[in-house]
Amino acid sequence: MRKTRDNQTGTINLLTGIYKADQTMTRRLEKLAARLGLPILDKIPCRGSVLMVAGNGLSLMSKKDRGTPMQVRVDFTDRDWQRRLHCVRGEQLIKAMGRTAAKDTAIIDATGGLGRDGFLLAAAGYRVVMIEKNPVLAALVEDGLFRAADNDRIREICSRITFHFGDARLYMQQKKPDVEIVYLDPMFPEQKKTAKVKKELQMIRYLAGGSDNMAGLFHTALETASRRVVVKRPQPGPWLANLSPSYSVDGKTIRFDIYLRP
Repeated sequence: MRKTRDNQTGTINLLTGIYKADQTMTRRLEKLAARLGLPILDKIPCRGSVLMVAGNGLSLMSKKDRGTPMQVRVDFTDRDWQRRLHCVRGEQLIKAMGRTAAKDTAIIDATGGLGRDGFLLAAAGYRVVMIEKNPVLAALVEDGLFRAADNDRIREICSRITFHFGDARLYMQQKKPDVEIVYLDPMFPEQKKTAKVKKELQMIRYLAGGSDNMAGLFHTALETASRRVVVKRPQPGPWLANLSPSYSVDGKTIRFDIYLRP
């Protein structure tokens, strides 16, 4: 297993390498390997985590000595997503953006993760800048967006997303964008998750390494947003940075804390 460090973020990712499952993907694999500083493998190791390049996209595979390998792939074209997009305006996340928010409102998703919340925001009509600092998660999201943009049903959604690989705090400080809403989703253990989702979260936390300076990112978000900052939190759970929100949108297992700006 090899450690790779991204110079921009200082994030350490523990991966064995990149495996090519589709022999036609050589050029893409070589570019990704060079970008991440990972070796190209001629076979999947008996255990450990690898990135796999195949015809159906890029995936992260974690394999142990026993049991079925766990794979994480970003796919916005599957049936579950289509059903969810059909009633996207009823999502708690969308309600947390405010009733008066116009469909073309500019939103920064400062903790992009696997891109799910950012994609929902774009599906609701918002213009989204999605930012992810972990190079492996960023590669998975970019792959998912690339394939989604080639799908006639959701191409328009992708056109409202600008993806940025890097540090969201630096982005907001340097770009000083004219943005109305900043959205934050600090990782936390959610309740009532299926075994598959729990394993996915474990893999993401394994990749992400140590916790970010969420308090610093939060305060930068408060300085950046002209209308509101929305923070996803466990239900029940403490306020981020112990700062009381203006109000909250509550659900059974999560809530969205809303911080209105002057």
